[in-house]
Amino acid sequence: MQIFITDATGLIGSATVRYLVAADHQVTSFAYSGRAAELLQALGTKALPRDDWASYRVQFAAPCTKKVENTCRGSL
Repeated sequence: MQIFITDATGLIGSATVRYLVAADHQVTSFAYSGRAAELLQALGTKALPRDDWASYRVQFAAPCTKKVENTCRGSL
């Protein structure tokens, strides 16, 4: 499953990322700096530059089903 996580470098976010990657999910998150991008890549995620988030919002929000639509909108 493709999963997008905001604040993946924080205490809870990084633990969540580790769990999801270990379960073979494809995890993507924003990187606010070069150091954050390195950390996210080391955790096994795809790191996206935060300054271009509007285009990613459309990319990740579009596939949401009605069942999880509110969750997706709340995290983007």
